[in-house]
Amino acid sequence: MRAVSLHADADAPTSVTTRAWNEHRAPAGFPDAPQAFSMTKRLGVSWAQLLRAAHAPPDDALRQLRNFQADKGRKGLTLAGVFIALRQAAHRLGQTSVNRTDYVRARDLILAPSARTRHAATAARAIPALTAIDDLLKRHGLSWEQGLERAGLEPPERIVRSGLSLEEAVRAFVEDTGRLPRSRRQIFDWADHRGVALRRIDRFTEEFQRATTTVLAQRELDGLPPVEVADAGLRFESAADGSIGPQKVRHRWTRETLIAGMALAIRELGPGRQLDQRSLKQIAADRRDLPIPSYSVVYRHLQKHPDDTWDQWRREAEALSRASA
Repeated sequence: MRAVSLHADADAPTSVTTRAWNEHRAPAGFPDAPQAFSMTKRLGVSWAQLLRAAHAPPDDALRQLRNFQADKGRKGLTLAGVFIALRQAAHRLGQTSVNRTDYVRARDLILAPSARTRHAATAARAIPALTAIDDLLKRHGLSWEQGLERAGLEPPERIVRSGLSLEEAVRAFVEDTGRLPRSRRQIFDWADHRGVALRRIDRFTEEFQRATTTVLAQRELDGLPPVEVADAGLRFESAADGSIGPQKVRHRWTRETLIAGMALAIRELGPGRQLDQRSLKQIAADRRDLPIPSYSVVYRHLQKHPDDTWDQWRREAEALSRASA
């Protein structure tokens, strides 16, 4: 930008027109540079702003460009646009309401199909980032719940927190996972994801030993089978239906293991049905005993393979599923 505009008009480079800039690309030594219009569309700023950023001090050029981009995003977002985006997110998840976590998840799902197309920027503007929504709601004196109400959605479900004793928490942990908690971190992670609070624990080690002994003794009296201590790598995440379940240590996913996992999901799906993003997410949540990746994992790894697409990986998984049938 700087070199071509200086070649076009060394005295007033920030006043160069788009036509003049296009004509001076080759003489300035940049015959393959994109046209001026293409750059403004790609970067999301005006031509005048792009010229100003190009001729700013070198250490300040990118910061100015980002400021121009951010200003356009803020000015282009309206309350009506926010309400539409909230409704889109709820519709994408099949829900009557969305909390902030839901919105981020829905936005990722909505934007995924256009991530590597020329429509990516347009799609991103149609469903703005969570920070932009929070900022606009705040500037209009609206809470998240009030924004949902104005959008015609129901308020998000509130987590009912009940203070459990450590013994009650251990018993509930065992009922959820079929295992005893191994450590303080595990029981607190479980409680956090389960949406409950624990009562104050002054001497954790002593109380924990007493709680596990009591729970195991009661299970024996009730004729229930013994349980083992959970693996150190046990983690917890929210399942698709809102319940909480255990998740083992993350797989070391590669392109090959991801496609193999998708092939397993296709077999779980059954004949006559095509694997899509929603069904993959559901099957991964339901079959934690199988190495099946959730769509979020697949999407994250697709970013590392810009020449690949979701449809391509699905076709390879379908072929692999047929070959191993």
